[in-house]
Amino acid sequence: MTTVLERYYGALVGRWRGEVQVRLTDEAAFRAASLTFLDRARLWAMNRADPATIETTLALAPGGAVHTTRVTSLGLTLFRTEERLRFDPDGQHFVMEGQQWLAPTWRARHYAGPGQVDQTGTRASYRVPWLGADLRQDTEIVPEGLKFVQVTAWSRAEFVLHRLDPEPA
Repeated sequence: MTTVLERYYGALVGRWRGEVQVRLTDEAAFRAASLTFLDRARLWAMNRADPATIETTLALAPGGAVHTTRVTSLGLTLFRTEERLRFDPDGQHFVMEGQQWLAPTWRARHYAGPGQVDQTGTRASYRVPWLGADLRQDTEIVPEGLKFVQVTAWSRAEFVLHRLDPEPA
């Protein structure tokens, strides 16, 4: 029997691309956040830059999935991740664990966070640390592709990724 995790992530196997722009939503919370100077500069630049290109890959693996993300602007990589999703035996919950790298230092940052897929197998929600903030990411399979909403105490991004590969059989 296929679980909602297997149905959701099985439908997303392949390569995806879209445009993303992070918007600051609460300047006071951003100022109060415990961010390094460099992380503040990165976010300030992302908030004021044209939308960046985001490309992702997803492949199923024993007990979960492997996922990568790459964000570029003007042909330069700004951010990338490599992560493993470990599916819980309950068929609905998972843990996302991986590494983030940000330009220009490229120092690896390890992270882990819990997530779950809803009973329809069309939406997922997870939390991961991002630049010292708790980032909630909600995704939904929509006719245009995969819709994302990413929210922290001081930022928001909404975007849709479009499939680059034919849908898996």
